[in-house]
Amino acid sequence: MLGPLALFAAAMCLTPGPNVIMVTASAANFGFRRTIPQMLGITFGFGLMILAMGFGLAGMVHAEPRLLLRQCGQLMAFPEILHGQESNPVDPTIWHVSA
Repeated sequence: MLGPLALFAAAMCLTPGPNVIMVTASAANFGFRRTIPQMLGITFGFGLMILAMGFGLAGMVHAEPRLLLRQCGQLMAFPEILHGQESNPVDPTIWHVSA
């Protein structure tokens, strides 16, 4: 069981994937200091993903895939719901189409 995990971790760490390109572009545009949070997010996110798989999240997703998809969808929609409650209502006169 450790073999596939080690192979996956090695492939993700040793290949110059989209994260390396994104961090390089961010560092070139905004500087190294402003790119540090992005690098930390990628590092901790990868570790969290490996930890979740170690605790059996893969088995749960395999057994009940709709559960995780529904929960992720709700988490992604939550900030939008909060933002929508704070914003001003849309002025209906801007949607008037003259004939």
